Amino acid sequence: MLHKDSKGGGMQQLASTVRIALGTMLGCRSELALWLLVGLLQGTTCKSQTSEAIAEQIEQTCERIRATAAGQEGISKDSSHLPTSEGREATAYTDTSWICLIRMIGYGETGRDESDYYFQHDTLIFVHQHSYRYNRPFYWDAEHAKQNGDTVVFDPALTRLEEGRLYFQHHNLVLWLDHAGAPVDFTQGINSVVGQATIGYAQETLRSFK
Repeated sequence: MLHKDSKGGGMQQLASTVRIALGTMLGCRSELALWLLVGLLQGTTCKSQTSEAIAEQIEQTCERIRATAAGQEGISKDSSHLPTSEGREATAYTDTSWICLIRMIGYGETGRDESDYYFQHDTLIFVHQHSYRYNRPFYWDAEHAKQNGDTVVFDPALTRLEEGRLYFQHHNLVLWLDHAGAPVDFTQGINSVVGQATIGYAQETLRSFK
């Protein structure tokens, strides 16, 4: 159980991790909302004693997928139906006749999200997320700062990176690692909600390439 300390650090860390996992899925259509509802009702949990072994096997599969994708240009398409303030693009990589990897990049005024979705025979097995948070909107120059009573401008060197790793087996989230590589405590149905929402988003993106 994740306990809230005197400064609320535990709850803030969990809230931040949930935001990263769901950040690229905001605004998706009703099908995704259905996945969220189903996940919340299921409230499934995973046994930590088996999750690390499962994750190790998944990592080995993903290593082979990356090797396959490395020799390809990929199939790119605009994913404007998946909303961000500045646009989104997706690139799919195949292994023989099926898509094994989809790389998504979502651009926003205050950051960008890069996520790799790994598939095995159209089934999601792993998601690696990179969330880049800017210190100010990318257009925030000296003039914008002065007009808004600010003394800080956009500085790429101050961009903050947060990562997330989500491992799936049999359509369930079995392990979720935060940006520090620590397992996320699945409380109050968060495991099921994030897992099913991610699967729904991945399947919708996968279908867009077919």
